Order: sequence, then structure tokens, then C-alpha cells
Amino acid sequence: MARQLDTAPSPDEIRALRGSRSRAELGALLGVTGLTVYRWELPPGAPEARRPRGAVLARLLAFIEQETAASAASSAQRPGSRAWEVASESTTLDEEERAKLAPPLAAMDDGRLEQAESALLVLLSSGALGSQAARALASTMLARLQLLARHDTKSAFSTLLGVGSDVTRLPRSVQLEYHLTAAFLYAHSDAQLFVPGKTNHHASLAEPLMSEGHGDHRFFLWYAQLTAAMSLYELALIARAMEGFPAVRDLASTTLHRCLAEEALTLSRLGLTSAVDPARHIDGLKTLADACQLPLQQVRARIWRAEMMVEQAAPPSQILALLDEAEQIQRRHRIANGIHVMLMNRNRGETLLRTGDRRAAEATLLEAVRVARELAYTPFRIDTTLAHLYLLTDRLDDFCKLGASASVSMDAQKELTRGLGRVLTLLGEVHRGDASADWCDRLLDLLAELRRLGVWAVAYRRIVLVSLAVAASKGAVSDAERVLLAAERATEWSTSPTGSAIYRRHRATLLMRRGRFTEARRSLEAALPTFDASGDVAEAALGRRALANVDLLEQKPEAESRLRETGEALAALGLPTPPLVRADAVVYSEELASPMDGDEDLHEIAFEQLMVPLQRLATHGAGALHLQKDLVSIVAELLPGHSVRLEQVDAAGAARELDMRAGHRKKAHGAAFTWFELSDGVGRRLRLGVGARLRPRQRAAIEIVVSAAAMAFEIAALRGLSAPPSSGSESGNEPVPAAIADLVAASPSMRRLRSELGRLSGSRATIIVTGESGTGKEVVARSIHALSRRAAGPYITFNSAAVPRDLFESQLFGHKRGAFTGATADHPGVIQAADGGSLFLDEIGELPLDVQPKLLRFLENGEVLPLGERQPVKVDVRIIAATHRDLLRLVREGKFREDLYYRLQVIPVNIAPLRERRDDILALARHFIRGLTPADASAPVLTVDGEAKLLAHSWPGNVRELRNVIERSLAFEPLPRLLGAAELRLDTPR
Repeated sequence: MARQLDTAPSPDEIRALRGSRSRAELGALLGVTGLTVYRWELPPGAPEARRPRGAVLARLLAFIEQETAASAASSAQRPGSRAWEVASESTTLDEEERAKLAPPLAAMDDGRLEQAESALLVLLSSGALGSQAARALASTMLARLQLLARHDTKSAFSTLLGVGSDVTRLPRSVQLEYHLTAAFLYAHSDAQLFVPGKTNHHASLAEPLMSEGHGDHRFFLWYAQLTAAMSLYELALIARAMEGFPAVRDLASTTLHRCLAEEALTLSRLGLTSAVDPARHIDGLKTLADACQLPLQQVRARIWRAEMMVEQAAPPSQILALLDEAEQIQRRHRIANGIHVMLMNRNRGETLLRTGDRRAAEATLLEAVRVARELAYTPFRIDTTLAHLYLLTDRLDDFCKLGASASVSMDAQKELTRGLGRVLTLLGEVHRGDASADWCDRLLDLLAELRRLGVWAVAYRRIVLVSLAVAASKGAVSDAERVLLAAERATEWSTSPTGSAIYRRHRATLLMRRGRFTEARRSLEAALPTFDASGDVAEAALGRRALANVDLLEQKPEAESRLRETGEALAALGLPTPPLVRADAVVYSEELASPMDGDEDLHEIAFEQLMVPLQRLATHGAGALHLQKDLVSIVAELLPGHSVRLEQVDAAGAARELDMRAGHRKKAHGAAFTWFELSDGVGRRLRLGVGARLRPRQRAAIEIVVSAAAMAFEIAALRGLSAPPSSGSESGNEPVPAAIADLVAASPSMRRLRSELGRLSGSRATIIVTGESGTGKEVVARSIHALSRRAAGPYITFNSAAVPRDLFESQLFGHKRGAFTGATADHPGVIQAADGGSLFLDEIGELPLDVQPKLLRFLENGEVLPLGERQPVKVDVRIIAATHRDLLRLVREGKFREDLYYRLQVIPVNIAPLRERRDDILALARHFIRGLTPADASAPVLTVDGEAKLLAHSWPGNVRELRNVIERSLAFEPLPRLLGAAELRLDTPR
């Protein structure tokens, strides 16, 4: 039936025309945006609804005419109404086309990516592929090659866009390749294209298309999801993906996929372990990438190896040579800008800063920032290096501008970047001297927030060391020592010679301010060899200046000349000379100190006396408790007759004595202890106290023993012989909250789900829980909250299906008094009520269309605007959404916003119906029997025939129905002793 030229299609006709295409894809075909298509599909009365008109309407009508003609032509090929089968039949690959496509696809599998790309381009441009299916497969694989070979996301998107308009008409095998490629495309960090929700969306469409023989496809789908987790900078999601690595690694049978598997292992090591640990994996990746001639992997392997060398204090010339190799490969193969380019510039800038070339270093780092902005990726580590540079050169204004810029970042990892900005802003206030008295508490809270958000270990260590640099020179000693403790823990979490050396230099500043000059000297002398080996001329010059400062404090005759020499060395590097450190209070002069009363019997400790103690501490297989007892016993034997105690120090500096029950507490002398600090290898800080004032040689001997003990603790931890502490907020091993006890998991699928919830505890991303009604979505949501670092915050539930339509906005976002008729008081709304905790949005599929844009803005910006309020309110809330409805179907019907759908799909969690996890039925039944039995009665025993009856039921109401059955069966008096088939009041369907 012909349509009149001035008649616009209805919303239903627009949706039918779009079919399986996304709104963005249809918009691209018509020359409009996806948002415009969305507005066309809205009901006529909706506030945002629009209708096509003018030139756009003409293009739309012409497009409809073309689609109608194409559909008619396809239907004409075969009589009947099975249009889907006709379309599929007409687009099936024939043998000739398969033969043409086989060589480039084989070259791709073998890692010959450029050869494969050229061959596919020839096939597409020459018209050698006659069928739509063959052209679609060639275009899909070409888009994947553009990503794998050159990281060219823009070209890949353009290539893939034409395929997506008709993907549902293609054979299943081509649909599978399309969805795999689309999932991989949207996983790449790119300002325009990075949408992790779309990665999961295409992953869910690819899953049912795969069969048992699709091992390489399953691996590639996993690799795409890992890439999205990496682009999100999410440790929790990386850990979740790597949990499945052993299962998919063997599925990678092609040369290309084996290299990607090695790259995945390397990437995860960079994020989940210390900086030095992944070096061997990077070397393996570099060898494999060079052998297979995979240019992008060659570039990445060299950049990551350079990053390891930066952390390992390698000479700058070696690092720069490796980065030059990476840059040459990038230019030769025309690899597009990506995170690898950002990392290359960042590592080059850090290395140039070590050589003293500050101008080149700053220019290179700013280029890295530019690339990060282009990709919408967090500049976290670049900004910490720039902050270090600005502190070295005393450029406080630039330091503060850096903090202000990061504080308003809109990158894809904005929570981390803004957290960094808040830290730098506070440090700027401390440096200027106008910070409030509680600045240290605020700083430690901000650093703890970064840990909660899942910052990578190396990045965290760098910002803590920047914090220590400011605190050691500008803050009160007591406050700076708390930051020192946080810095020591950060250097233990992320081990690095350069990080440890910087920590020792700032520690020496605090020791000088405390009047502990000998310890300050030793700390500097331990740091200087690392600075010299790494070619860090600025840090080495500052370290030698600090040593001259110690000479001055100790009134050594050569102090003045040393100060002049070190000042001239700093001036030659273009660095300002830092002010001299003065001792706030000289506790005592260690060389001249006289023994305390009762300490006259302290004898000198000969070197030979240390041999046996060191051998005891080096005992193989010793655990933490054994080492603690040995340490106390050894020191007591070296200093007989004097009290020795071992204490644990928390983040606030408070100490708690560890009971070694060794009897070494004689002659405690009150609080006059000499203290030695060390780590136990699993994140706790210990200190050993000796009830005596030690002479220099005695102190040196005990320091040797304590250092050996610290290494023994670390070895025990690496061998898994030292369990993390069992209590305290810093342990990382808190007891499992009671809320997860309701998540009964006997079936394999539920055990996997329960394990996943633990891995997601550190994630900051939005989670959507899907499953049939009654499967336990709210139990899962409560468990996610209870396991997260937000467990101490509020947990608020909002059921979208239970709120009247006209109250949605005020209930969610709040309102001011007088905002509308009946608003007699201020109402914060459930989002603000959940500030600092989690908000569970149940049945989110029922959310009205006009409220969805405002929820999307909140998810993007973390701000709500209550009704009647003029200024938005910042809130920190983690969203957990749930629905039993098919959101994708609602999107296609125009009842749910596509952009909100993708925003919620960042972490999808699906709960299988009870009929598909029958192992859980009896476990849940017994759980409910125990929970519903009155406290003063014995729980009934489920009999064999009762079990059989429960197992035979189909449970259409899922877990909720099972609970109701048990509750109904226990509601009648007297309470049965046995719960058999006769006692189970199970209503079977008629």
C-alpha cells in the first residue's frame, strides 16, 4: 500500500522498520543520530517524542520503499510465508565463496594479520564475493583485523556498521563472528566507542550461537570481556575474568589466540600483583609476538617491559632504547593511538625525568595526558608523575591546577581520577599551609577510598609517596608519621626498588625532625645506591643534600662544604634547593647517650653472635607465628635480662602487644623502650621494643636481626605460610557477613555465582541481576552489598513496580518543600538516603520512560537534582538493579532507553531458575525448615518420600514458591516431627 509523501511513519512502524538494528545503526543509514530515532519511537504524547519531517522524512520514506522492495524480492524467490528461512537460504555461503575466504582467514589464525587484511580488502573491493553472507563475513573479519593489528577502532566501527544493519538475516556462523567482533570493539577504551554494556550485550547474543566445537570462539569472547575490564581499570572485574582463564586458555588453538592468551595473563599480572612479578610473563609475550610477527602485541610487550624496567631501577638508556623500538614498530605498521601510546609516553616521560631533562619529560607527559583524554581513559599515573615533577621544581600553582583538573574529570574511570584530584587538592592546601587541623584524617580517608574503588597497586603506591613527600616536609611530625605508615604499606603492596628508595628518602626527613640522626643517615645511605643505579639524578642529588643536612644536624666539621656542593649540584640540574630540615626535638644523641639505670650490664654484641640467630630466621617452612616467637626469643638472648615485646601497629599509629608467651618481660622500665619497625609480609606493621637504651653497635646488631626477620616474614607470605590477620579493617579477610548465609549454593551454577559475588566485592561498577520472578534476586543484591566495602553503609531497596507513576521522580531523587502540591516537607529521596552505601532498584524494567533519562544522568555524573532544588547534590551510591523482564525486548519496543540499558549492562549477573539447578532444592528446603521452625522447637526432619515429592515438582514460582510451601507446611499444629510427602502442603498445578 502506497504511503503519502507528507505522512510520517508511526512509532510502531519505525520500530518494525528498525527490526534488530540498533537505533545508532538505523540513524547512520538515514543520516540522523540514534537519539533522534529513539524520539521517533516514543508514543505521540511523550514529552520528548518527535516526528520526522522535511528532508529527513523524504530520506526515511525512500528507505522504507527500498526495504519493502528488497523484502518482496526475497519473498518471491520461494512461495510461502517463511521469510526468515528464505533470507537465510539466499545468504548462505557457497563452496566457491568459502574457498575464496579460506586463505585470508587461515592467515589471520596464523598471525599473519597484515596479509589477511590485504586479502580481505581485495575480495571486498573487487566484487568477488557475490552473496550478502560472504561480504558480511569478510567485512566482520576485516573489522576484527583492524582492531587486532592496528587498534584502529574508528575504521573497525565503520567497517562493522554496514554489516549490523542486516545481521539477523545472515547465517548463524556469520552472526556469531559479528557479535564476537562487536563485543571486542566496544571493549576498547575510546572516548566515542567504549561501552562495556554493549560488550556484554553482544556477548549474550553470541553465547547461544556457539556449540561444543567453538573453542576458539569461546576464548575470543572471554578475551573481549577481559579487555572491557581492563579498559574500565577495574581490579574486581579483572579478577573475575581471570578466574575463568584456566578453563579457556586451552581453547586457544590458533597462533593468534595463543598470543592473546599470553597477553591476557600478562595484563592481569600487571593489575593484580606487584610490579616486578609479571616480568617473566612479559618476556614470554615479547618472544611469542616477535616470532608470530604480531605488531600490536610487539609494541605492547616492549612498553610493558619498559614499565617493569622503570620499576626495577634499570638504566634510563636501556628503557629509552626499548621504547624507541616500540615507537618504530608502531609507525612502521601504522598502529593507531590507544592505551599503548599513552603508556609509551608516560614511561618515556618518567625516564626522561630521571635523567634530569625536565622540559622534555613534562612535554612527553602532557602528550600522554592528551592521548588519555582522547581515549577518555584515566590519567592517574601520569598525573602522579606530573605531581612529583611539580614538587621537585617547587611549582605549587601547577600542582594545584593538576588537582583541580582531575577533580572534575569525565573519563570512563572518573571515580578514580576525581579521587586522585581530591588528594592532590588537599596536598596543595597542606603545602600552602592553609589546610585544616584534621588534614591527615581527611587524607587517609581519601587514600582508603581509592583502595575501596580498586586502584591498581602501582598507582596507589605512587600517590601515597607523593602524599608522603608533602607531609614529611610541610606537615606536623605526628601527622606525617601516620602518612609514613600508609606509604610503607603501599610499598609492601606494590614492591619496587625505586619506590622503596623514595620512601626511605622521605622517611629520613622525618627521622631528622625527630632527632634520630643516625637512623636518618642509614635510611639515606640505603636509598642512594638505588637512585644511582636507576640514573635518577634528581633523587640522588636530593638524597645527598639530605645527607649533608644530617652532617649539619650532627655538627660535623665538613657539613658546610657538603651543603655548598650539594646545593650547586641541584642548581646545575635546574632544581631549587630545599630548605634545611631542623630537628623538632632532639631525643638524645645516640653516640653520647649514657645507659639508663639498670642498663650498665648491656654488653657489646659481637658479629659472631649473629650467625646462629640469622640461621634460625632463615629456617625453611617457618610460618608467621613461629617467626614472631623466634624474633622475640633471639633479641632476648642477645640482650639478656631486658624486656622485649612485639606489638602490632594499626593505620592510626595505635599499638597492641602480641602475646608471645615467651616470658621475656623482666625489667620493663616503664615506657622507655627502643623501637624497631618491620612488616610481617601480609600487610600488618609490627614493632619490636627493647627495654633499654642501646649503644650504636647494639642498635646496629638488632637492626640486622629485625631486617632478616622482615625478609623471613615476606618469604613465608610468598610461600603461603602466613595467613592474613583474622580481624581488623586492614586484614582484607573479614568474616563472611551473615547476609550471604541466605544465598544457599549447592548446585554448580550457584556455587559459581557465590564465588563471583566475592570477586565483585571490590568493584565500583553498576550491577544488574536478572532471572525469573522468585529466583532470589534480592538475596543476591543483599549479598553483593554485604560483601562489598560499602557493607557499613546503608542498603536501600526501591521497588519500581510498587510506586505510583506520578511519585517516581520525587521518591527517587527527592523534593523540596513546596515543589508540588502536597510536598509539605523536604524529602531526600532513596538515592540520597543510600549515600555511602548501595541502592537496590528492583523491577527496573517498570521504570517510566520520562524518569529514565534522569536516572541515566545520575549513573553518569553521580549527581541528583531534587524537585524544587536549583543545585545538584553529589552522592556516592552503588546501584544494583534487578528485573525479571527482557530489557532488550523492551528496548526494541521503545519502552526502555537503549543508553540506560547499556549503562546497566556493565556487570550482568544471571540467576538460573530453580528447575535448572535441582541440586539446590533440598538444600534450600532444609535451610527454610531450620529458619522457619520456632526457636523453642526441634526442626522437623525431611523424609525420603518428602524429598522425592520436592524433587518431582517443577517449581514455576522458583525459590519463593519453595519457601511458601515449607512455611505453609510448618504452620499447622502440632509441628510434625517428620516432614514427609503427606505433610508437605504442595499445591500442584491443575
